Amino acid sequence: LMGVDGLCYAVGLYAERRKADPQEAERVDRLGALFSAGMLAATTCWLLFDVVDRLMGDEGREEAPATSANGKVAEAAKLAAPTASAEDEVNS
Repeated sequence: LMGVDGLCYAVGLYAERRKADPQEAERVDRLGALFSAGMLAATTCWLLFDVVDRLMGDEGREEAPATSANGKVAEAAKLAAPTASAEDEVNS
């Protein structure tokens, strides 16, 4: 999605550079806006189809089991936390 945004920005920048020619200024503006609107519509349709597919729960699709971020954070905290026996050895 970031690539689409970058592409639309590049087209807009190109359109602004072409405005130096007064005869083409209006035409270039319209074409740049049309391109951006088309990319926005295509991205919206793509995302809507993806969302509907996920909400319908396609049974034939194999996915990795979902893991929560909180579970990963808790696991990392357990690994990083010093154990009681290690603290006792340091304090003695």
